[in-house]
Amino acid sequence: MFAEQNGERNRTIPNETKQIFQESTMTEMRFNPYQVRRAGLSSTQEAKILRYLAQGPTDRKSLARLFDLRLAERLEHLGLIVYRDGQVQITDKGLETLKQCIGDGRGQSVA
Repeated sequence: MFAEQNGERNRTIPNETKQIFQESTMTEMRFNPYQVRRAGLSSTQEAKILRYLAQGPTDRKSLARLFDLRLAERLEHLGLIVYRDGQVQITDKGLETLKQCIGDGRGQSVA
């Protein structure tokens, strides 16, 4: 939502992963709480943070406008995101976790 308006996302993501996230962000996507739990996250808000960061790195202030920073700190502790050079970025582990959260709609993960 915020990222789409600014158009400032330019992180390189593998093509198949990029396609999954573009399709999922174009429609109003809702995460299944059971898949989110299965992926190791405690809430759908954490999955939304990962989806937001999958579009590209952002600064802490922009992230704080949209999400609770305590959730972002938890994701950093889990190794799913990282603060680097003033930017918050999703890690490869975070992308894999996000893929598990998205799944294929039948309770199966796409990974």
